[in-house]
Amino acid sequence: MRRIYLIWVGRLLVNRYTLKVAILAALAWQFAAYVFVRAVFDNASHVSGLRYLEYFFGAFLRTDFLVQLLIVGMSAVSFLLAYDTLKNFRQVTFKGSIV
Repeated sequence: MRRIYLIWVGRLLVNRYTLKVAILAALAWQFAAYVFVRAVFDNASHVSGLRYLEYFFGAFLRTDFLVQLLIVGMSAVSFLLAYDTLKNFRQVTFKGSIV
C-alpha cells in the first residue's frame, strides 16, 4: 500500500513535462561527459557546404554505442517535449474567449 501512496504523491508533485525536462538534462549531462563537443565542432569547421551532414552522420556512425544511444534518447525526448509544448500552446491559445 505504501508504494501506491508513493506513486500517487510522485504523480501529484511532478508533472510529465517536468519529468521530460529532467530526463533531457540527465541525458545531455551524460552526453557531455562522453563527448568533447568543442572538438567535434572544431573538426567540423574544416568542412563546408552540404558536407556538414555527411560529416556529422559519419561521426555518429563511428562513435560508441552508448553515445549513439544518448543521441537517440535526447532526440526522442526533445521531440516529445516539442509535441507537448505545441499541444499545450494550442490548448491555451485556441480555448476561446474568456468572458
